[in-house]
Amino acid sequence: ARDISFSLPSELSDEENIALAREFIATNFVALGMVADMCIHRGSGDEQPHVHLMLTTRTVDEDGFGQKNTEWNRRSLYIGWREEWANEANRNLAKADFDIRIDHRSNKDRGIDLEPQNKKGSVNAQERFTKKVLEHEDIARRNGDAIYANPGIALDALTKYTSTFTLVDLAKFINTHTVDLEQFGMVYEQVKSSKLMVKLGEDEKGRERYTSKEMLEIEYRMVRQAEGLERKSFHTVDLEMRESISKKYGFSENQEEAFYHTTGDRDISCIVGYAGTGKSYMLCAAREVWEREGYNVVGMTLSGIAAEGLESASGIKSYTVANRLTNWDNDRERVKKNDIIVVDEAGMLGSRALGRIIDEAVLHNAKVVLVGDPRQLQAIEAGGAFRGILERVGHVHLSEIRRQKENWQKEA
Repeated sequence: ARDISFSLPSELSDEENIALAREFIATNFVALGMVADMCIHRGSGDEQPHVHLMLTTRTVDEDGFGQKNTEWNRRSLYIGWREEWANEANRNLAKADFDIRIDHRSNKDRGIDLEPQNKKGSVNAQERFTKKVLEHEDIARRNGDAIYANPGIALDALTKYTSTFTLVDLAKFINTHTVDLEQFGMVYEQVKSSKLMVKLGEDEKGRERYTSKEMLEIEYRMVRQAEGLERKSFHTVDLEMRESISKKYGFSENQEEAFYHTTGDRDISCIVGYAGTGKSYMLCAAREVWEREGYNVVGMTLSGIAAEGLESASGIKSYTVANRLTNWDNDRERVKKNDIIVVDEAGMLGSRALGRIIDEAVLHNAKVVLVGDPRQLQAIEAGGAFRGILERVGHVHLSEIRRQKENWQKEA
C-alpha cells in the first residue's frame, strides 16, 4: 500500500476538514481507481491537524485486485496532488471567510529569499538540544537577520497571494522566521516601521490592514492596464453569425446577456457567477464564435484539474496559470494579437499573477475574459485583483443556476 500524509488547515472546524479531506481524496485518488483508507488526527498543542492516507497500488475489477498500476507512480502525479491539495484547501478557506492561502511550493519557487525551515513541532526539555532542533533554530535566526536587514523580504512574502495583511499576519510570519522573543521583537518593529509598509485603513471587520508599496504600484498598474483594454476593440465578431450561434445554444435571458457581453467588441470582459449557472456552456458558444472569426482561444486556470474541467466543458484548450507564466518568462509560447485569453477562477488569483496576464495581453494586443465566482472575492484578497477590475470595467453576473431544473433543487 502507499502511505500519504498531509496537513489540514487549523482554521477550519473538524467537520469542514473532514469534508475537505473526503472531497480531495475522492477526486484525486478514488476517481483513478484506488481504494483509500483515511485517518484524521486532530493534533494537540503545536501539532497541526493532519490526514494519514493508505492507498492501494493495484487495480480493482470484478475479480478483485489485479496487477500493480505503475502509472500511479509517476512523479508528475505526485506534483499534481500537491498542487491540487493547496488549491482545494484554499477554496475551502475562502468559503469559510479566511483571507489566508496555502502554497505547496518552496520558498525558492515562490521567489521568497529565505532559507526553508522544517517544522519543529512541539519540543520537550529532553529534545531541546537535538541536532534537528538546533538546525531549525540556526535557520530561523539567519532568516530573522535577513528580514531585519531587508524588511521587503517579509512584505513581499506577505503579499504574494493576498494584497493586504493585518499586524497579526505580520506577527505570525515574523514569529515563524525568528528564533526567540528578543529577535522577534527587533524584527517585528523593523518591518512595522519600514517605509515599504503602507497602512490602508480598517476592513469590514474593523481590522487595520496594510500592504506594501510595491503591491500598491502593481495594483494601480493592473487597473490602468485593464481600463486601457476596455478602450480597445481588436477582436470584433460578425453580429449575424453571433446571433445565429446564440439561438443554436438556446440560452436563458441571463446566459444570453453574458454571452453578448463576453463576445462584445471590448478587449476585456468579466463574468461573475456561481458554479452551475452555465458559465462553461456559455464559454463553449463564445469559443465557437471566436474560432469562426479566426481567433485563437486559450484557457488559464489556477489548477490542473480546473484546466481539464474547463477544456472538457467548453472545448477551450487550457493550461494552468503557472504553466503559462513560466513559458512567458522563458520567452516561449508568448501571447499573440489574435489570442483570446479566458481566465477561469479569476477571483482566486493574486494581483501579481493577474497583473502579469493583463500586462501580456496589453503588450500583444490580445483580449482577456475573466471568469470568477463572487464567493471567492471577499476572502482571498480584501479589495483584491479581480474585484478591482470589476469595479472599473463592469461585468455581467450569471445568477440563475441551470444544472438544477426544479425550484426546490435551486434552494437546496
